[in-house]
Amino acid sequence: MSSKSKIIIGIVLLAVGGGLIPTGILTNDYLRDAVYDGVPDALLQIQDEAVSEIEELVPVLATPSALLGAKEEAIEGIKPMVAVAETPGILRTLKATMEAQIPYILTFTTAAHLLNLSYYWAEGTYGPGNGAEQFFNNPGYFDPYSQIGPSTFAGISMGYTPLAQQNLLFDGFYDSIIADYYSEWFPTSIPGLITDTTLGSGVGNYYSYFGTADYFANVVLDTYPKDVMMAKYNATWDQLGTLWAYFEYFLFPTVVPTAFLNNYGIDIVTAATYGFYFQWANGTFVPDGIDLSALLGLDSELKGVEAGVPAPTNISLANSIDLWNDSIPLSFANDDGIYAWLDGTVTNSTFGLDETQFAMVLSWLNNFITNVAPTLIENDQGVTMDRIGEVLFYEQWANGTIQGEVMVPGGFLTELGDEFEGPPYLEAGLQVPTNISLDATEDLWDEYNKLSFANGDGVEVWVGAATNTTLKALIKDEFNITSAEVDLLVEWLNHFIFGLNKFIRGKTLKLLEYATGYDLSQFSLRLFYEQWANGTINGEEVIPDGFLSMRDPPIYGPPYFELGIMYACGITFPQVEDLWRESSDYALTSVKGVNKWYKAKEGNDQWNELADEFDFDYIQMLAITTWLPEFRDTLVNKLAKDDMNLPMEPYDLGNTLFLTLLPIGSVLAVLGVVALILSRRS
Repeated sequence: MSSKSKIIIGIVLLAVGGGLIPTGILTNDYLRDAVYDGVPDALLQIQDEAVSEIEELVPVLATPSALLGAKEEAIEGIKPMVAVAETPGILRTLKATMEAQIPYILTFTTAAHLLNLSYYWAEGTYGPGNGAEQFFNNPGYFDPYSQIGPSTFAGISMGYTPLAQQNLLFDGFYDSIIADYYSEWFPTSIPGLITDTTLGSGVGNYYSYFGTADYFANVVLDTYPKDVMMAKYNATWDQLGTLWAYFEYFLFPTVVPTAFLNNYGIDIVTAATYGFYFQWANGTFVPDGIDLSALLGLDSELKGVEAGVPAPTNISLANSIDLWNDSIPLSFANDDGIYAWLDGTVTNSTFGLDETQFAMVLSWLNNFITNVAPTLIENDQGVTMDRIGEVLFYEQWANGTIQGEVMVPGGFLTELGDEFEGPPYLEAGLQVPTNISLDATEDLWDEYNKLSFANGDGVEVWVGAATNTTLKALIKDEFNITSAEVDLLVEWLNHFIFGLNKFIRGKTLKLLEYATGYDLSQFSLRLFYEQWANGTINGEEVIPDGFLSMRDPPIYGPPYFELGIMYACGITFPQVEDLWRESSDYALTSVKGVNKWYKAKEGNDQWNELADEFDFDYIQMLAITTWLPEFRDTLVNKLAKDDMNLPMEPYDLGNTLFLTLLPIGSVLAVLGVVALILSRRS
């Protein structure tokens, strides 16, 4: 504690001045009783002085956690901003991708459905276990769905083995080398032809793989994909080629268009042209929604591109086209229009929707921004949204921009509330860009760097650098920034902590109260309790030798004032709070309570009563009952001696007076000592 602060303990005054003057006889027992009863006052006086000292330390001590907490909140705020800003571009890209793929999806899905129906029709017609044999190998095979099989198409039995039939229909295949080396040209896996009837990926991947493998074998002269396909399917190249030709020249051009028209009431050409809008508005072709992972090669299922899933919106084709027309300023596919949707500028009448349709589109859009766009952004950029948010936070802090645009002109803290408006700002470069590099900015914010302002030790260096050129040079060399940048940042940080002047306060304490709900006095008291119970302040060993080591003159332990420096026993904050509640008859800070603690011995009634009151376990009870006599008999006497400027500790003084003064002549001597002590009260 500061040299000016004194812990005023009235123990000696009470004992010598009040208890002994009338008798003229000094006995050490009286003095000891006074010391015992004075312990609560001593504890509370230390608390008052310590909390006052902590209040002076808190603005600096709390700054790293305040900065990091604000950074975390800012990143959480940036991520949805990025998702919103990127959504129109993502939607346009998805639309273009899906429009290119929809003709194939419609064809492959329809083909997979037809094959699935054919298989189960054949199983029912020819008996269980015989359907696949008839479909693949009977040249005279015919059914009401696919109509004919590969052998019917070829005019001869192609002799597909039972294993080939199983692999083709149900198993498909995956090959790690194809996935690792050939994935640019080949599907990484091929489901069975009828295992995926949602997107028809089994049919589509088989069709694509075979055609590419044939090209590789005959033009590139790389037969590996072809060899893999034959091995995985247990089939010859002729057998696999006949199946591909069956799709290409019969099923796709002859059967699929008619089946599609019968099923959807629209021809496949029209559906291919406008199919994206039908699917988006009503889930027309894939009622459960298109899985974007299959379309874009993502690792896990991702749906949510359609507003009409799970329930159709029944939005007209014309309105759907307008909603997706990025040349219309209020379209959600327009870079500015997305904000109009989110701020309420767009209403149901803007695009001729009824209220239900508008609500469905708005709900879909919010879901897309929240749950779909982030995954697609991560996939596109190859980093997590957390990292994207962090990088953009650094840009905002250094230059006041996000992705090169002024998106938060008042600074991040204004997002927390009106009380955070105005300078000093969280961002060093909000008003004038600092142009500090990303690498240097990351290092400046590195909480593990002992010279970073986001580090508990480093922040003291930065505060000291305001008046110390050596510290400025240390910062300059550590972060490889210019002297001008050091000056700018030192000024920024000191303003952030302490304010610009007496009228414009700093932001650290505001952030502290925002984050914890405690003002400076309340927070400092909590830190005092933490120091007493754990020997730490805000989780750090700020005062390793304890509060009393900061006095003038210092008192070093052991024993220590703080229980937690010698006895780390896991006492919680609520327990400490109750233990120091001076209105409690069980607290250390009340005379009645402290005497209960004096009397507590393992297993006796007082021990059990206190353990039950505070929910202390054996270790915690033992720690307190061991610490308390040490504090009382050693530290309180040291404190009394120092604060009263006595020639020796009170116990020793009492013994000396008793032994050296005759009873008859002692009154004058005792009165002299008392007068000396009383004179110090003023």
